[in-house]
Amino acid sequence: MPVAINEALTIMISFGALIIALLTLVVAIVVAINQNTKK
Repeated sequence: MPVAINEALTIMISFGALIIALLTLVVAIVVAINQNTKK
């Protein structure tokens, strides 16, 4: 089942953006926890 190149690129970009958003969320949570622990 062939997939168009622009469809594959769109899926890859969407997946990459999702991963970046998740990583940013995790980092923000870790930083918040560390700041709360230091206080």
